[in-house]
Amino acid sequence: LPLLQSGCNEVHIVFDDPNRNGPSPKDIERIRRDTVLESDSSAFIDSICNDKATPKDWRKFLSFRSNKRLLCSYLCSSLLSVSSPFLQQQQKVFTAGAFLDDKRDMCYVSTVDGISPHPDCR
Repeated sequence: LPLLQSGCNEVHIVFDDPNRNGPSPKDIERIRRDTVLESDSSAFIDSICNDKATPKDWRKFLSFRSNKRLLCSYLCSSLLSVSSPFLQQQQKVFTAGAFLDDKRDMCYVSTVDGISPHPDCR
């Protein structure tokens, strides 16, 4: 929140997701790696929340693409919630690329009026 306290009017947090524009050689390699990793699902999780223990093996945890998406969504949601009470009238915090499913992402904005989906995110 130091950026907001220093007078910054907007903060944008954007996560990208591969394989959005059709398969590429890099995407094919990711799929191959994901298939190998699925045989060891000990680090796979289905949710992240404040009262859940953090993973002990971060490298293994982050090797699962679904875990990365959950972490991005959790971080964005937390950032929006935490920043909202500190915002001044003209200040906004945007997050994008971390919500919904594997085919669609959403952009959210946090303002003094609360948190809402941002309609112009593509």
